[in-house]
Amino acid sequence: MGLKEFLESLYIKKCVFSCFVSDSDIASGSYWRSDLNDALKRSDAGIICITKDSVNAPWLMFEAGALAIQDISIIPLLIDCDQQKFSTSPLQRYQFVELENQKQFYKMIMDLFHALDIRTTDICSDQVEKNYTLLKEKTRETIDFLHSINPKFP
Repeated sequence: MGLKEFLESLYIKKCVFSCFVSDSDIASGSYWRSDLNDALKRSDAGIICITKDSVNAPWLMFEAGALAIQDISIIPLLIDCDQQKFSTSPLQRYQFVELENQKQFYKMIMDLFHALDIRTTDICSDQVEKNYTLLKEKTRETIDFLHSINPKFP
């Protein structure tokens, strides 16, 4: 379960929302700038997933800049990236969340729902906890797999 699936799996009464992930939601061969701009117009917040490898990647800065230009809230989500490495990123000016910190992660979810005018009483907390555990496990499996096929992977 990835972050997109986690967020879209939350049972929220009378509310439909979707997540846009550039790697999976832009079709091969499409004009990606147009697709990205359309997605940004429909966005209220942007979660930037940051790893040790991507912390200062040009593409990540491009997407964060696109969010900032549209005045869309930016939430840096640190995944297998420590605060020390993140402190060199231009994104360090934004309040970050560490995936491994359950309290921070839950607060991020509540902040997102507040920004979307979703009442937190409409959220199934058991589902949030179950899916959070699955998200962390899947993320750890993916990182371990990447390390196994490429020992130089950060």
